[in-house]
Amino acid sequence: MFGSILFTAAVFGLLSLLTFFIAKHAPAGQYKSLEYTSLPGVMTPNTLRSKEAWITAHEATSSGFTLLTVYFSTAGVVFIGLLFSDLSMNSSFIFGLLVILGVVGFAVLVIVGDRTAARFNRSESSQK
Repeated sequence: MFGSILFTAAVFGLLSLLTFFIAKHAPAGQYKSLEYTSLPGVMTPNTLRSKEAWITAHEATSSGFTLLTVYFSTAGVVFIGLLFSDLSMNSSFIFGLLVILGVVGFAVLVIVGDRTAARFNRSESSQK
């Protein structure tokens, strides 16, 4: 039981930290001495085309990544609470479902960020 709780806390905690970092630091285009190409975030050809495209994409998805941070934190707490309850549900299935829902949310944000960067790149190339 303790191993399940520790594993759950570690997985959802790391996912929360990752999405929080993407929400708060990736829109700046750099973190300390790291440039945008080394940061975690929406790394598609459209976002990596320029620093401005990266910033535009991450500013557009920042609030979504903040909500995803809250989701991962809440899902971890709820799942740990379910481990202590006497429900006869399969806890592995619920854990997998919670992670998959978060990954789907992450994928949606990547698509939104990529499309935002693509629009930005098109507008930049049409202005030249």
